Amino acid sequence: MKKTFISLCLLYAIAPIEAFAHQKSGFFIEGGFETGLLQGTENKEIPIKKVHNTYEDYFPTSTIARNSSNLFTDSQEISKLKFSTSRPIKVTLDNHKKQVVVENYLPYNLNNVRLSFKDALGNLVSLGILETIPKHAKILLDQSYFQNISLINPNASYLDFQATSTQKSDTSTQNLLEKLQNTTTNLEVSYVNQPTDFQSEFCKDKNCSFTPFTETTAKEFTNLLLNLASVIDSKSWHDNIINAPFDFSDKAMPDRNGKVPTGSKTISPQDIIEKLRKDMGLDISVLTSNSGFSHWAGAKAIAQAGSPPNANAKMAVNEKGINPNTFVDRNNKSNNRNKKPEPHSPNAYSLSLGISPLLKAYATAKGYANGGNMADQHVPSPYQPKNNTTLRSDGIPYDVCSSHKDNFPKFTNSVYPTCSNVPAGFVGITYEVWKQLINQDKLPINFLDLNNQKNYLNPLEFPNTLFGAVKESLLISSATTSGVSSVLQKFKAPILGANAKIGYQHYFNNLIGLSFYGVAKYNYSKINAKEVQQIGYGGGLDVLLDFVTTYAKSKNSSKKRFASSFGVFFGARGIYSNYSPSKTFKKPLKNTLNVHAVGGFSYRYKHSKYSVGVSVPLLRNRISLSYNDSHLVFLEDPNHFNVFFNYGWVF
Repeated sequence: MKKTFISLCLLYAIAPIEAFAHQKSGFFIEGGFETGLLQGTENKEIPIKKVHNTYEDYFPTSTIARNSSNLFTDSQEISKLKFSTSRPIKVTLDNHKKQVVVENYLPYNLNNVRLSFKDALGNLVSLGILETIPKHAKILLDQSYFQNISLINPNASYLDFQATSTQKSDTSTQNLLEKLQNTTTNLEVSYVNQPTDFQSEFCKDKNCSFTPFTETTAKEFTNLLLNLASVIDSKSWHDNIINAPFDFSDKAMPDRNGKVPTGSKTISPQDIIEKLRKDMGLDISVLTSNSGFSHWAGAKAIAQAGSPPNANAKMAVNEKGINPNTFVDRNNKSNNRNKKPEPHSPNAYSLSLGISPLLKAYATAKGYANGGNMADQHVPSPYQPKNNTTLRSDGIPYDVCSSHKDNFPKFTNSVYPTCSNVPAGFVGITYEVWKQLINQDKLPINFLDLNNQKNYLNPLEFPNTLFGAVKESLLISSATTSGVSSVLQKFKAPILGANAKIGYQHYFNNLIGLSFYGVAKYNYSKINAKEVQQIGYGGGLDVLLDFVTTYAKSKNSSKKRFASSFGVFFGARGIYSNYSPSKTFKKPLKNTLNVHAVGGFSYRYKHSKYSVGVSVPLLRNRISLSYNDSHLVFLEDPNHFNVFFNYGWVF
């Protein structure tokens, strides 16, 4: 009963509408084609490759030889030199003569060496590459030859310059410069022929005298200091000092067990490392062979620390003390000063040749006194005289087994073979490490290959060095970089598609009506091989104005039936659109919402409906789509409208 009542109510509600509905009213469906114009810009990214070549000033051997001279000549010229253990290839500016000065204190010819400097920001900038730096040579090159010379601070010191190997350097040059990079202790050395202050302080003997530097003694002393600095800066020397199983002191002599008397002041290993590695100015001189130490038949050396502390320290060694034959044999191995003592010989260790005098002098120059095992050794001899005096001598090892038998230090490159044979003091450790580094070929100067170097300063040996260009441009690197170049171009392209509508149209009379509908559309365009896809959907309302409406008589009834109509329509629709650069409408999508004004002509014959019109976006939307190699930008605005042609059916 309830269902029947509801049905009757609906029937009575609809009946009046049906009774008074105009014949042109009804549901409709239509669809068709549409076209328009896309207009905008394409920012196309074109792949490009650029080759970047880097050139440096390159000075060939001919230029170097023409502008070089011997570094060590006579004693007067040698006394004007200042040498640095951290910069054995010393580069300075002579701004008065407008020259770049390169001094090679090494006994080796170097090949394809790059000279660099620090600019105002601390960056390392290449000055140029020298094909050859002759051994012990002084090179004078005009500053105008160097393109980067203006970047150098006019007050730059030699510490602002560096000499490094290049890919074109030979193996010996690369190995040598790599070894020198590990030397950071900077001894600023001056060659002094006659140090008068030594006369009063140390040379009280009438026979104490100095001899001026010769080319040979200057070279030998320089080589020794280079190796000494390398030893002091080595990891092996550091580790052996840190792990020394005995006391260090310059106030008290340790006993054979390496211990100083109770209450005596000791020096920490870390303090020794820091002090001996500290930068220092050093005046060096050469003692005559018979100076002062008439009882000492071998190498001799004396020194004094700087006074005041910021003054240069002083060191003098006799010719035998700097002669490599004193401490290097034919196999390039240091002589073993710990010789097996002869039976019943109390003086077996009294002679200490080799580098020991130099090491004692270095410790003294650093400010250590002679009262302990820093600037001396003086270990009690196992062969004591019978007169109750203690005989001390150099070269005798400590026996620390009583205190370190169970905890004897063991580490890589240890120079402590056993607890009963421990090198004594700073001199003993440094001497043994020096021997070790020679055998490992880790020192910059190898005394056995010094005679194998060519003499580039002799024009008779190298006549071609008298000719040739001053410098060349050397291609040192070539790099290819990939990038893109953006090209902006305008485009105009048609857009084609289809649309479909479904809705209801209601006429109030023959002239006027309204249309309510939903719409969906798809459009496609191709711009310079780039695809643009659009899907839109929304709804709208149109006003229908039919100027002509015709009716036909029905055969079976006197009632007229609708035949045809012609008119116009106008209205608005809201469209939500998705733009995509791919057919699958995957991201990235560009979504827009717009209001379109719609207008056009409509013709209807019975149930068939034909429409032609335009759809004009009223809002201005900027559409941007990205592709692999380009970027499209176009507008959705009143200037870019669609024209559609539709066919429909009115039910």
